[in-house]
Amino acid sequence: MPENKPHIDTFFFSENTNFLADLYKKYLVAPQEIPERWQNIFASVGDTLSDFNIEEKGPSWKKQPKAKKATQPAPKSDTSSVTQQMLSDSLEALMLIRLYRVRGHLLANLNPLEDQAQKDVLELQPYFFGFSEEDWDRPIFLNGVLGFQQATLREIMGALRQAYCSSIGVEFM
Repeated sequence: MPENKPHIDTFFFSENTNFLADLYKKYLVAPQEIPERWQNIFASVGDTLSDFNIEEKGPSWKKQPKAKKATQPAPKSDTSSVTQQMLSDSLEALMLIRLYRVRGHLLANLNPLEDQAQKDVLELQPYFFGFSEEDWDRPIFLNGVLGFQQATLREIMGALRQAYCSSIGVEFM
């Protein structure tokens, strides 16, 4: 009777991407520490550890988290810097809202048994857009987006999580 061993190609699916990346990195650092079968597969790739580290960071055009904003308020006499800060906050908040509309489903509560840990999606966090803890209760101008003329980051995040990350119930038969 033939053995029921899984064929090596069954590992090359998106569900196993992290496993394969970790295994490949181990191969690049210490090839003798992984099974010979995998050594043979990875030997044909021809990458170096520095090539892998560059790829692991993602594409060069990928947005990186912004540095935290200075917590000191702008001087009252300098209205142009206050205006720039308000404009920046509005634009960053609008980009955060847009990203929730596109990717908020990644944080949705889809498991009715709630037996899995909540995912952490970096680009859906306010600090990714440069907001800090001090910014959560400061009003931000939204011009009617989400139904707010202006809202605090706390109100914005509450509305986004309710609209794009809550659970959906469907009854069939």
